[in-house]
Amino acid sequence: VAPDTNVFLHHPQFFTDVDWPGLVEARPHEDVELVVPILVLGELDHAKRGRAEVRSRARQTLRRFDEMFHDPAAPARLEAPGGNHDIRVHLLADDPQHVRLPDADAELIDRLSALKQLVGREVVLVSLDTSMALRARTAGLNVCKLEDT
Repeated sequence: VAPDTNVFLHHPQFFTDVDWPGLVEARPHEDVELVVPILVLGELDHAKRGRAEVRSRARQTLRRFDEMFHDPAAPARLEAPGGNHDIRVHLLADDPQHVRLPDADAELIDRLSALKQLVGREVVLVSLDTSMALRARTAGLNVCKLEDT
C-alpha cells in the first residue's frame, strides 16, 4: 500500500490513524506493508513552505517519520484498529543510479511499478487525486481512490 503525498497532507485522518487494512480490504490477519517512497518525503519537505494548514500537516508527518525511522532500512510498525493486522511501514529509497523523471506523479508511478516487479506482489496506490489514479491504473497498478472531503 503506497499513499501519495496528497493523502499525507489532505486526508481527514493523520496517516497513523487511518485504517489501512480496511481501506484496502485486507483479509483478516493479513499483514499490510505501507510503503513511503523517498519522493514523497521530498514533496512533504517542499510542502512545509506552503499554506499554513498544509505546512503544519507536512511538518507533523515528517516529524512522525523521523520518530519512526531511527534506522531507515528497517520497517516501522503502526497499530492497526482492532489489532487484527500487522502494519509495517517502509521507506522506499531510490537506487543511487536512479534518475528521476521530471514529473512527480510519473516518478511515483514508475517507482511503484518497479516495486511491484521487485516483490512480485500487487502494489496499491492510495490517492485523493483522480488524474493520478487514472495514470496509475493505466500503468497496471491497483488503485484505492479516496474521495475528497
